[in-house]
Amino acid sequence: MHPIEFLQNYAFPLAVLLDIIGVLIIIYLLAHAYRNPRRKALRDVFLLVLSAMILSCGLVLHLVMFEII
Repeated sequence: MHPIEFLQNYAFPLAVLLDIIGVLIIIYLLAHAYRNPRRKALRDVFLLVLSAMILSCGLVLHLVMFEII
């Protein structure tokens, strides 16, 4: 299967999955910051960057699905 054909067939489920994973990571970070407001770790920064990348990939897939890109 060609990559473009794969994206055309599965862009919406992949985008929704990436959006859900990104939002769950952000909810986890917010809950962790609420429980431990003074504790900041490198892991939290890494998870924040990871969730931003995941959400941006989901946005790009939504744009591919609607053939804007």
